[in-house]
Amino acid sequence: MDGMRFDIGQKVKDLLLEEGFQVEESWHWVALPSVTPTSKPAVSPVVDLLSVESTPEEFRPAILSTQKTLTPDRFKGLLLEKGYQFLEGGETGDPLGKAWSEYGDLDRYGHMEGWKLSKRIGELLLGVVSRVEDLLEAGWKRVRIVTDHGWLLLPKGLPKSEMPGFLAETRWGRCALLKIAAVVDLLKIPWFWNQEVYVAMAPGINAFKAGLEYDHGGLSLQECVVPEFLVEKTAPAIREVKIVSVEWRGLVCRVRVKGVESGMSADLRTKAADGMTSITKTKVIGEDGQVALYVEDDSLEGTASLVVILNKSGDAIAKQPTTVGG
Repeated sequence: MDGMRFDIGQKVKDLLLEEGFQVEESWHWVALPSVTPTSKPAVSPVVDLLSVESTPEEFRPAILSTQKTLTPDRFKGLLLEKGYQFLEGGETGDPLGKAWSEYGDLDRYGHMEGWKLSKRIGELLLGVVSRVEDLLEAGWKRVRIVTDHGWLLLPKGLPKSEMPGFLAETRWGRCALLKIAAVVDLLKIPWFWNQEVYVAMAPGINAFKAGLEYDHGGLSLQECVVPEFLVEKTAPAIREVKIVSVEWRGLVCRVRVKGVESGMSADLRTKAADGMTSITKTKVIGEDGQVALYVEDDSLEGTASLVVILNKSGDAIAKQPTTVGG
């Protein structure tokens, strides 16, 4: 999961526990600087195939055997070389083997939308939990959740520090890869993938670029201390039907379900198994597999919730994360 800060990880853990999963938690320091090209490979299964004498290029390490810069395509190739399946989208692969799957848009939305990320966190985390559930229901015995870094978020922007561009090979928001002869009055640290290469760090919560409300790459605890979870299934989950689509028109949620049987109904809840968290009236699904759910309280717009499908007995048998109002 890209950009799972420690406090956000605790929310993920709580959601997993609420769903009845067994969760084992640990934590670690990220590879520095705390940016994806550097720290993601360090928590991956291919870490031993990368060079600790890499020539820096956009903070990316090099492949040990070829000295070529690690790109997304080459990363996938190394995973295959190590015997790992690369699961894209909703793929669940062969649970008798090993696999790597990437999920979660926290970091992407943070860079795109700044402080507005806070509005999306609930829905994004419900999506992560659903992805874990899908993998476990497909037959995987355990899912290990790892992340590359945390982040800072400050409405109206992080304070700016000066860092002349001509002194750096690469200058990012919270860190800069210095040129060999560069002299700066800033804290410098060795790059994780080559201890002879130095990276200048922005002080405190400052950034080298103006107007950044969201960023990472520095040395704060929020960026550098991250959680890790090992998740296992503790009880069989029932998935007899599939939610095909969820569409919002104002406060009306239109749901289409595949495999529906007579007597099945739909609800909107904040906790799938708890009917007391319902935010709408439960409605029976039509024979065509469609149902419309109405949220009467307009103050709930923007609330992270779950579309829940119920069998005749009222048990939750399928769910999908959404946000009220879309």
